[in-house]
Amino acid sequence: RLSVYRTEQGFEIDLIVGTGTRVQPIEIKSAMTFDSRLIANLQRFVKDNAFAEHPLLVYDGEPISDFGPQKVSVVNVRDMGEGVKG
Repeated sequence: RLSVYRTEQGFEIDLIVGTGTRVQPIEIKSAMTFDSRLIANLQRFVKDNAFAEHPLLVYDGEPISDFGPQKVSVVNVRDMGEGVKG
């Protein structure tokens, strides 16, 4: 299952991938420089939803693995063809 998550208050996650009873939140950004603000929504979503796992930021900069307490994986969009997994 694929969906977008958006609340009435404007909080959103670009893509939610559902598998069974779990979901993977994914943010997609065009930025080339990592900034922790890029993953703020992912961190909040995982913190607020026990069924969320393997949060992922896809952007145009250097890959970073397991960033922050929610262990957000940060990958370069060009690496996606190589079978990146959360």
